[in-house]
Amino acid sequence: MPKAKAATVYETRPRVVDSMAPNGMEIIRFDGWARAAHWAHVLSFFALLVTGLAIFGPQGDTIARVFGGIQATRLIHRAAAVTFMALSIVLLLISAANNRFRNIFQGLKNLLAFDKDDLAFLNEFPKKFFGLEARVPEQGKFNGGQKINSILVVFGSIVLAATGLVLWNPKAFPIYLVRLAYPLHDGAMFIMFALVLGHMYLSLVHPITRKALGAMWHGRMSGEYAEHYHAKWYRAAVEKTALEKTDTAKSGKTTSV
Repeated sequence: MPKAKAATVYETRPRVVDSMAPNGMEIIRFDGWARAAHWAHVLSFFALLVTGLAIFGPQGDTIARVFGGIQATRLIHRAAAVTFMALSIVLLLISAANNRFRNIFQGLKNLLAFDKDDLAFLNEFPKKFFGLEARVPEQGKFNGGQKINSILVVFGSIVLAATGLVLWNPKAFPIYLVRLAYPLHDGAMFIMFALVLGHMYLSLVHPITRKALGAMWHGRMSGEYAEHYHAKWYRAAVEKTALEKTDTAKSGKTTSV
């Protein structure tokens, strides 16, 4: 008899909500601001990557010709860099104007705070990735791997921005700092590119995680998927919704579903 394929087991508690998942209902995972920030950074990052490869060395001449020469390529690279850095500031200002700072800080907390279940996920993830039997504990809105990826992206972006400013105007900085900026900038770029490739594989190719890609397009995720792979977050979100409905009913207000 053929050997059964190893399965990943996600530990979950008994359901505490109604038939939300089985009925095909969806849960909001990302709001419009988060999706706008994600895709704007994606576009500016790839503009930086392509133009950066053209500037990286003589082998980039072919790419540079596409953009109208090396000088035009440098200009586009710098414009993309300003866009990449300014996006975060603009989104923060918009959030401040709409009193949304709490959402930002909560999102950062979800991304950067680790607990024992996140660490357990990281321990089991290699088995899961290679199709071996793995036992994964309940995860929050972001699992341990997503948190590690986000932390590396944040620090990589900071290194790229800081070293890029030095290389943009080298005469304004000590020569040793300029010399250090070159390898740091290039190294951060290659690390970020590797992270993006891994992210693209999980988002577009992996048979399980690619099912979550739609949440970054329209903001919604299958309740069944969320309950299985992000059980702690799913349970908290549904309980919060239930409480809000109870409060609304007590106040005599009506809401549309």
